Amino acid sequence: SVVDQINSKPRRVYMNQVYRDVPLSKVSPTRRALVFERLGLEIDKLVNYESTFEFSTDDDLRVDGRRRGHHSASFDWIRGQTRVELKHARLSWNQDRQRWYCTFAGVKYAQPGIRTAACFDELWLAIYSPCGIHMFIHNGTYGLAAAGLRGQSAGFEINVYSRRHEPNAKIALDIICAKLVAAGADNWP
Repeated sequence: SVVDQINSKPRRVYMNQVYRDVPLSKVSPTRRALVFERLGLEIDKLVNYESTFEFSTDDDLRVDGRRRGHHSASFDWIRGQTRVELKHARLSWNQDRQRWYCTFAGVKYAQPGIRTAACFDELWLAIYSPCGIHMFIHNGTYGLAAAGLRGQSAGFEINVYSRRHEPNAKIALDIICAKLVAAGADNWP
């Protein structure tokens, strides 16, 4: 079967094949995050053209009390009075569970004993896939999971899965996008 062919290769080799000719595939996840953040901001400016925008300030403090820099700020930009955070995830194949998935990490919602409120007012999710970039505004609950022991200060994860044994990345992406929309996420163009 196609799934057996996929699983016969090391995951890294298969993912390199899937993303071989996709723009930004050779860029580090950190650099991709900056590109998606900038893209998200530009989309937000187009949609909310009457609002004012600014980047987050570096005057907030981390959980350990140290000052944050712009790239580790608790949110990415401010639209009017709304703090917006954008997280991105790459569509990836899980060999053990034989399905495609996206994991958005470091989502800093309120957590007792750590932070009394979310670090943002609006959370955008950007899915990077062989089919392009898909953006959503998260509903605040769907797919939310504790990020293990480090999750205490690093935040939560949002996990979204396709169905098992679906080898086609495009079909899997459609399923993941449909799940987000069905759960109340707003889909951006």
